[in-house]
Amino acid sequence: MRNFALSLVVLGLLAAPSLGVIDVQILPASTTLPLTGGVVPITMQVKGDPNALASLAGSISATGTVVGATANSFALTPDVWTGINVDAYNVLPTPVAGGGWSLFGAGQNTPNSDSDTATYGKQVYVNFATWNVVVPAQGGASSLTLSFVPDMEFASGSPWGPVLVGGLDLEPTVSHDAVINVGVPEPATMALLALGGLLVSRRRR
Repeated sequence: MRNFALSLVVLGLLAAPSLGVIDVQILPASTTLPLTGGVVPITMQVKGDPNALASLAGSISATGTVVGATANSFALTPDVWTGINVDAYNVLPTPVAGGGWSLFGAGQNTPNSDSDTATYGKQVYVNFATWNVVVPAQGGASSLTLSFVPDMEFASGSPWGPVLVGGLDLEPTVSHDAVINVGVPEPATMALLALGGLLVSRRRR
């Protein structure tokens, strides 16, 4: 009897939906800016593992250097749900203080394993959104960190959080943050400066 019960538990585990992961990475066009500041285009990419993406919602938080997210610059990229013959819902955000964005997301009304639905972001990064941040002139070296914060519900409470096709309702989400340094040279630049200083020191000797 005990073995029979154990077998039922094992079968139940095998029949349960497999736990997936949604991987989000935020890619700035440049990771360094001079103290005079500038505009940095940002691309957010997503990848589902093991299945394709069914929906995703969240916000962008900004910490560190106070910047401005360019109004009206946010766009869900054209390849979101391209070629998928099902209804899709998109919610665009508004800029928030510090350079972040309020809640946004995209979701399929009837996600399934048919056609392109099964391939969007399946184990490969695809573009999900783009926007610009404006970094004003700084008085000294600083840095800005942009992070994706997943939201479990949006659009009037509909469960359009991080969901993979054929997976669990709410998948864990991994966010790879973007760090933009202002007035701080990149490590490679620092190495070159150090090498240059060493050569100058040797010449003086």
